Amino acid sequence: MQIKLLSNKLLPKKADSKLLTIYWFMILLIVAAGIVYITSNFYGKPYDVREIEGNLLINHAADCFAKGGYVVENALSNLDLDDCKFNFNSLGSEEEYYLELQIFNFDDNSLIKKDFKGNTILLERCNLEDNKNQICSEKDLFTIDKMNNKYKLKIISAVLKTKQNAN
Repeated sequence: MQIKLLSNKLLPKKADSKLLTIYWFMILLIVAAGIVYITSNFYGKPYDVREIEGNLLINHAADCFAKGGYVVENALSNLDLDDCKFNFNSLGSEEEYYLELQIFNFDDNSLIKKDFKGNTILLERCNLEDNKNQICSEKDLFTIDKMNNKYKLKIISAVLKTKQNAN
């Protein structure tokens, strides 16, 4: 008779196993919902890297004309974006980019030199309010030359590339 009591105590009741099954099912459902949510967030939206690409163009142009806080010696006389080795045809076409560099005298804000490369229509579209097809970026940099003359560099970039970056 003692053996039967021990065996009855060791065996789980039917109600306890049903309750555990419900908890296991809820945990499984929460884990599955979490995996679906994380996967849909990761793969659901395309990444738009046009703003980063425009800022990289600006940084490259700034490095080309001003190094270490000083204007490169020939930059004022021979301002040419082609010397900076931009390759707008690498992934798309030159029609999908615009880059403009302006050098101003800091004291009187007069334009000294201006050069641009790419599609000029993109610059015109930058000023429109409903412009959702392209990303425009602009930065002002202040620098000096070896004679301590102060200059302001204004660099404007526009990147269209909607097929590759913003589908």
